Amino acid sequence: MRKFLIVSLLSCFCLFGCKEHVVKIACIGDSITQGFGRDNQDSYPNQMNAMLGENKEVRNFGVGGRTMLKKGDFPLWKESAFTEALQYNADVAIILLGTNDSKPQNWDQYGNEFYSNYLSMIDTLKTTNPKMQIYVCYPPRAFAQVWGIRDSVIVNGVIPVVDSILTQRDVKLIDLHSAMYNNEDLFPDKIHPNKIGYKRMSEIVGEAISK
Repeated sequence: MRKFLIVSLLSCFCLFGCKEHVVKIACIGDSITQGFGRDNQDSYPNQMNAMLGENKEVRNFGVGGRTMLKKGDFPLWKESAFTEALQYNADVAIILLGTNDSKPQNWDQYGNEFYSNYLSMIDTLKTTNPKMQIYVCYPPRAFAQVWGIRDSVIVNGVIPVVDSILTQRDVKLIDLHSAMYNNEDLFPDKIHPNKIGYKRMSEIVGEAISK
């Protein structure tokens, strides 16, 4: 009888106290992650959070205009959002940076530091959770040179660095540049997706991290 009571109590404890592990996903980036010109409701992290299901939690740590470059005009490193991303202790991190780094004031002066800064961000994230799976993204195509953002630099500068990162760290690639290359209609200002574009992004990223 006593043994039965103990087993019953343990069963009740697990029923009410044992929770299924929730996979925490941190989306780190600029306005393309944050959600440009809206209250983040249409952002790809928000749409992906709704898509992935109850055992996944997606947090948006994007900040508009920010760079990977520590010496860039607006480095993400200095933002509270990046500190919060580290404190989140994610299981999965998605890094989507490089668009603002392509601007003349950033890339032309400090582009040679993009590689070391990228490695540093990966290593910094890993200190919070050594088992964290990190995905690095090719930024979407810039369909015009707006705000100084240059697709030529994304293609010939940012993407080759990301390729080098793949050989130096245990990270995986999400290629948003090729996947959305012909979707100019989803980028009304030539840089940021609209709601449908963000939905497409959420599908691409969600599929990649679910493999």
